[in-house]
Amino acid sequence: MSYMARIVVGVLALCLSATPGLAQKAKNKSSKAKRTPAAKAIKVNVAQERSALFADDAKAAAAAAAKLGRTNQAGALDALLDALSMGLDPSVSTAALDGLAWHAKPASFDVLEYYLDYRNARVRAAAVAAVGSLDDSRAVTAVLAALTDNDDTVRAAAAKVIGDRGIKTGIEPLLELLKKGDEASGDALAALATPDLAKEVGELIGVAPNAQLSRCLGAILMRPGFKPEEARVEVVRALGKVPGNEALEQLTTYVASVPENPPRQSRREAEAIVEARLTGGD
Repeated sequence: MSYMARIVVGVLALCLSATPGLAQKAKNKSSKAKRTPAAKAIKVNVAQERSALFADDAKAAAAAAAKLGRTNQAGALDALLDALSMGLDPSVSTAALDGLAWHAKPASFDVLEYYLDYRNARVRAAAVAAVGSLDDSRAVTAVLAALTDNDDTVRAAAAKVIGDRGIKTGIEPLLELLKKGDEASGDALAALATPDLAKEVGELIGVAPNAQLSRCLGAILMRPGFKPEEARVEVVRALGKVPGNEALEQLTTYVASVPENPPRQSRREAEAIVEARLTGGD
């Protein structure tokens, strides 16, 4: 059987053996990664939308919050802050907090700070994302604190901010979360990864759960800016030591993503590990 045929057979086997729960999580994660906020400002009737914020119809109020959260017209930000200060339905609060993230004004911090402790986890997660958008020294402290939230949605929001903003003080708490199997920590660590950090992650074999560790190492390997080649080779070797199908899948994905020419040592070694595993050679 040719190498590529073995790859196909191996990947099919992995797909058939994967649990539906993990497959759905991966699908959800992918769709979230592609979602980007609207960048262009829109024009609205600020007075009308402000009034609609307090409508009995939560759907209409959320739509008004979304509009106010996408315009830089005078009064829009104040309308959102006033409404949040008075209290809103959770679905409306989430839309309003998303709007504060779009505005990204430090003047929002005091209101956002209250919502970081809100009882609804989706609202807290939206508040974390909004705080993370602020150019304010207090924002980093708040986001780091959110990594200890008891809800994984909130921790994921905090981890994303840390990865997106390159907050290096988040590395150690993210490593601790990875050891506990927290899914959100992997992508954030991959975004922050230097060769030294990648090596530290690779040393968690036997400490962090195999699947989560493999996905983190795979995300590091697939990051276009992760260099030099020697560092990629070390990540490939670390993945080769991680037991389980997830490590094999990450290596297979890497091989498929890298062209044969110019030759790359990390690809050759990844290919050899995949070949050995699929043929029972290790």
